[in-house]
Amino acid sequence: RSSDLIDLDIIETDTGYEIYADVPGVRLTDLQVNVYQDLLTVSYSKQQPAHGRSLLRSERPVGRFSRTIKLPLDCDAAQHRAEMCEGVLVVHIGKQKSARSY
Repeated sequence: RSSDLIDLDIIETDTGYEIYADVPGVRLTDLQVNVYQDLLTVSYSKQQPAHGRSLLRSERPVGRFSRTIKLPLDCDAAQHRAEMCEGVLVVHIGKQKSARSY
């Protein structure tokens, strides 16, 4: 397993999909969320914080993190929004109208 991957879950609802991605310590404004056709890409960069002192040990990951997943064919890429809740990015993607179950 690569340490630059973002862990996520995908849940199907009647009207779309919800993707939950763990991004602790990252602000929504620092995330890039792109939906293009049937692909979702989530990425961000984390830098080593400047403490102004000598760093003796560093175990928190820094660098560029990215994850691209293939979405179900019935996704509507034009219908998506993202929000953050306690270190978890939630991306909502709608289904095409013909695929919705009400």
